[in-house]
Amino acid sequence: MNTKTQLTLAWTIAGILAILLIVALYFVYNPKQDLGSVLGKGQQNLAAQREKIRADCNGTDNDSKLRCVTDLQDLSDMIREFSAAVSTATSTKK
Repeated sequence: MNTKTQLTLAWTIAGILAILLIVALYFVYNPKQDLGSVLGKGQQNLAAQREKIRADCNGTDNDSKLRCVTDLQDLSDMIREFSAAVSTATSTKK
């Protein structure tokens, strides 16, 4: 093998190892969650968001109304993420 071929082979192997490292780190830092932990975490997040909505939507000034709209959109996003998390927790459980 000449030097250029060896260098190409070395970079190819390094690239494959880098991809494997990224995949391994993904699985290490994103462990599977069971349904109980997903539901508990979701319940806490939703309760906190409800309190925030209650405080902002009961205000009478314009800033409160703007925060209320933002809070409701955040709640919608949170419910969407919660639903996806529940689906993942229930579908991957064996």
